[in-house]
Amino acid sequence: MKKTVLRGEHAGLFFYSWLIRFPSLNQPNLLDAMKAKIASPPGRKIYAGRLRIVEPVFANICFHKHINRFTLRTKPKVDVQWRLYAMVHNIGKIHACGRLN
Repeated sequence: MKKTVLRGEHAGLFFYSWLIRFPSLNQPNLLDAMKAKIASPPGRKIYAGRLRIVEPVFANICFHKHINRFTLRTKPKVDVQWRLYAMVHNIGKIHACGRLN
């Protein structure tokens, strides 16, 4: 199994890196357990719901708002720009919800 050291912006993934670097020899691998959980019929049903949750956000940002590329370079700047796009999306949802009331 490949050992991975995560630094910088990926430091929040410490638990995942711990799973990769220190697999237990006496217990089943947690990654394999999660794969089996997702492969089960209830897990597939829940995971399929992700398409209804995540994909519309990308469609709205890319197609309806015509934001289909990043204008900045380097990952930290692109992360900030993506968060701004997500904020615009959420503000639009709040605005639409306010009109209905």
